[in-house]
Amino acid sequence: MNKSMLVGMGFSVVAIFGIAVVAGLFNRSPQFAQVLSAIPIKETLKTARQTCSTGQICQTIYDKQERMLGYNVTYKIGDQQGKIRMESDPGIRIPLDNNGRLVLSNKA
Repeated sequence: MNKSMLVGMGFSVVAIFGIAVVAGLFNRSPQFAQVLSAIPIKETLKTARQTCSTGQICQTIYDKQERMLGYNVTYKIGDQQGKIRMESDPGIRIPLDNNGRLVLSNKA
């Protein structure tokens, strides 16, 4: 083989590699969903109890306790927007699997 043929083959390999890299950048699926909002869902529990004074005058008092139920999350994948309820605050993004579905479990 002559020198110009080797140089031509080298340029061809570089060009093919460059096209593959650029095509991979543009055809890539998103890896994360963008979280647009995460609104806490809380429940207030009231527990009644009686308190009585020394003169046996009783009064009902309600103790309030808030319990966190989860979060209503609005997210966006590309141009598609969706909503889901999650147990914990997802932060700013939610990972996606290879099929573009939300990964909701915390598997180690």
